[in-house]
Amino acid sequence: MRILYEDTMPHAGAYFSALGNASAYKWQTLSPNDLVNVDILAVRSTTKVDRHLIAKANQLKYVATATAGTNHMDTHALTEAGIHWSSAAGCNAVAVAQYVVSALCYAHLSHSLNLDNITVGIVGAGHVGTAVSSMLDALGVCYVLCDPPIASADSRTFVSLQEALKCDVITLHVPYTKEGLYPTENLLSRELLAKLEPRQWLINACRGEVIDEDAIIALKKAGGGPNLVLDVFANEPHINQVLLPYVQIATPHIAGHTLEGKVRGTQMVYDWLRNTVPSFNGAASKNMDNMLPKVDPITAKDLAMPFQLMPFLLRIYDIHFDHRQFVNNMAQSNAFSQMRKAYRVRREYSAYRLAFASELSDDNRRVLTALGFNLNA
Repeated sequence: MRILYEDTMPHAGAYFSALGNASAYKWQTLSPNDLVNVDILAVRSTTKVDRHLIAKANQLKYVATATAGTNHMDTHALTEAGIHWSSAAGCNAVAVAQYVVSALCYAHLSHSLNLDNITVGIVGAGHVGTAVSSMLDALGVCYVLCDPPIASADSRTFVSLQEALKCDVITLHVPYTKEGLYPTENLLSRELLAKLEPRQWLINACRGEVIDEDAIIALKKAGGGPNLVLDVFANEPHINQVLLPYVQIATPHIAGHTLEGKVRGTQMVYDWLRNTVPSFNGAASKNMDNMLPKVDPITAKDLAMPFQLMPFLLRIYDIHFDHRQFVNNMAQSNAFSQMRKAYRVRREYSAYRLAFASELSDDNRRVLTALGFNLNA
């Protein structure tokens, strides 16, 4: 079978060549003609899969995205054409959760947000929201969950959106939907945004369209509104740059862009194909850990001792560095997509082995282990 995959998918060649005749297409160049005689298509979120793209796909039977969301795929058109489709839901959950942790550390150190005395409202308790809650459990930070679509069938305790919006920090992790019982387009409407106070922090690492951007810009221009941490914007990649001066942290939709998250996406597409395509059922399983480069252990000599947790977590992932890079580059050109593609290699906590565990307090060892760091000598 002929497999076509986007060249931004890490290790895709190593994965898909084990299944069939696999070749790559260059990022943002895929055309309908490229899908003639193709059986399987694997993409990332910058490839729009719609009726136009599949118009000449005479053999296409399987389409998978190595990303968590499917807003770039017309799933109705795929289903109508008899094409099976899948996403890598949850592949970047840990990465996004660590982005939120870095934002909280930055707010704690730079803006006097005392993590010991706050409550975080997690809006959306799916893969990402659950990962965020696990990180907050590790840090001992209080939180509440809000997710009306799943609340009735979930054993966890949930609060209303109105209650979640009273929290010191609100972090959004919902899918972008326009239809159904719980549409999320402009979920934070002008009316709801107007109730938020300047002391609060609003983190959006899901989709820009869930916030009424015009309303938040008007609020900020008037001197109101919450502190903003935005990884996503409406109408990407053609974002409204008027918003940027009013944002404490702005990044180009990279919250989920760890190496682990991307490789996990490729792995999930491979596993779906292996379990779905009848002729692939005998294909060997693969372990993504074998695809990841090792990171040198971190020693006490690498750090300023005594150990301080918040500065250490910001050293592992400095969200403000990404903010500075983004804002400086956007001031020179509208290069949102290119910045996403050229984003630096970022690793998840699990990649790091801490060779100074014996010098840590029991409490720090407990927290770091719960966050996912490797403390084995």
